[in-house]
Parts: sequence; C-alpha cells; structure tokens
Amino acid sequence: MRNFLYYHCAMFLILFTADCYLEKDFNSVHGLLCDENNKCLPGYACHISGKDNKDFKCVKIRTIPLGKACTVDEHCMQGHQCAQLLDDSYKKCYKSCEDHTHYGTADVIAEVEKNCEKGEMCFRYERQTIALNSDTVVTEFKYVCHKGNCDDSNPCPYYQSCVKANGTGQCYSTCNILQSTDTIMLNSCLPLESGEQTNCHPIGIGNATACLPFGTVSRVGDPCSKFNLCAPVSTGEETSRHLICERLNEDSTTQCFAVCEAGSGKGCFDNEVCAEITHRPNAEYGICVQKAE
Repeated sequence: MRNFLYYHCAMFLILFTADCYLEKDFNSVHGLLCDENNKCLPGYACHISGKDNKDFKCVKIRTIPLGKACTVDEHCMQGHQCAQLLDDSYKKCYKSCEDHTHYGTADVIAEVEKNCEKGEMCFRYERQTIALNSDTVVTEFKYVCHKGNCDDSNPCPYYQSCVKANGTGQCYSTCNILQSTDTIMLNSCLPLESGEQTNCHPIGIGNATACLPFGTVSRVGDPCSKFNLCAPVSTGEETSRHLICERLNEDSTTQCFAVCEAGSGKGCFDNEVCAEITHRPNAEYGICVQKAE
C-alpha cells in the first residue's frame, strides 16, 4: 500500500499537486511516503517517527539541525551525525568530533576544545546503522560532542576519576599503573561493555590513569597514536614491560615507552633512567629513556 501511495504521489508531483506534501513546497518531494523498502528518491532519506515509529516519510538530506530527531546521518546538517546516546529517548543530530581512543594521548584535549562547544567533550559510542537506502546493518564506533558527566560539583563514583577538558569532564575507571612494574599483567582493568580488553594508561592532561582499550604497537620506541595506542606489554626485550603511548615533552612525537616508578626507577633497565613526563608533573610514574652517553 505504501508503495502504491509513493508512486501515486510522485505522479501527482509531476502535475504539481500539493496534496502529498508535508509542506506546500512545489520544488521538493519532502513529506512523500517512503516506499515499502524504506527508500526515497535521490537526495532524500526515509525518516521514521510518530507513535511506535509507524510514520515513514521522505526528508531531504542535510536539513535537520542539531538536537532534532533524525533516523540516519544523512538527515543531519554537514558535519553532524544521527545518534542515540544512553540518556536519549530517540535519535537526534549531534555534532561530530574527531576519532580518538578515550583521551589516551594529551593532544586529544586540544582537539576537543577546537571541535566541541564549551561544556562538551568528545564521546565514543557503539552503534548499529542502516546504510542510506539500503538494508545493510553496520556496527561501528562513532564520536560526537556531548555534555560531560562530571565536574567539581558533580564528582564521579569513588572508583572513577573525572578527566577534565573544555569546561566539563568525563568519568573513567581508575587503575594503578605501577602494578605492572612488579608483574606484567593487565593490572586490575576489566573489558569494556563492547568486549574490548583494556590496559592501565595515562589519560588526558595531568596525572590521572584509566583503563583504556589498548593498541597493537608492541616495541619500545615505535610510534603510536590516539588511533592506535601501545600493546599492554613489550616484545623484543629480555623482559616484557608495561607500555604506554607518550611523548617526553611537547616537542617530541608519541611513541611507546616502558612505565617506571618515579624516584626509584623501578621498571627501567640498567642503561635507562626514569624520566618525568613534562605534561604530567609530580606523577608517581615516569617513562624509561636511554641514559645520556
């Protein structure tokens, strides 16, 4: 029946009949019913709404503003995406932000301040989407700007710490990064709800550590990034050590370093020293670097 109405309206569109429009706009097909496969004419996407999600209407792509209900990314304005986060009762348009690995490198903080409005942080979420005009279901991680969930007046639970940026914060599970200098384990970190294994790692700017999904870079000195953090333990060494993706100072690039205990140097080899990370002053941990000749 919907298929019949879709083409019936399309025929009247040619004859300039306005009855099939959601709005009386003779230059668009905005408001036409989607066909029986939830497909629309090129330049439009099926918007599902109404009580029990029973209304199927074609909406012009890239026309729905921030905060308004949507069905697919293509409905939202350029640079935005359609998402339903944990505190949402329906899908709405959010501003997109650059992919990262849970603030695992310090440079992510500056990018959040550039990409998101004050009082927002870049949140990662997992979703299943249906491609435009297709029945293909895709599971992926996406990133959107969203209000933070902690600050000085709204602290995290005792087992989490508030990673702050851009006038707000986000709660992460805390961990003891120095446990791994005694025994190479994944510390006390548990997998995320997504099933990803995690490793104790510095987070944001400051001395906080949190359980973050680890990457694949496993050799000391090899480059790492916010997209691919280090593996939890090193390879190619006589003794495997706990790795983190860090930079020694603001002028250096991120690479995999072995973690050490500040002061005692525990965790470093004889030809190394435990160096302080300049953007993490007075931290209880440091990184192992080669001794000067």
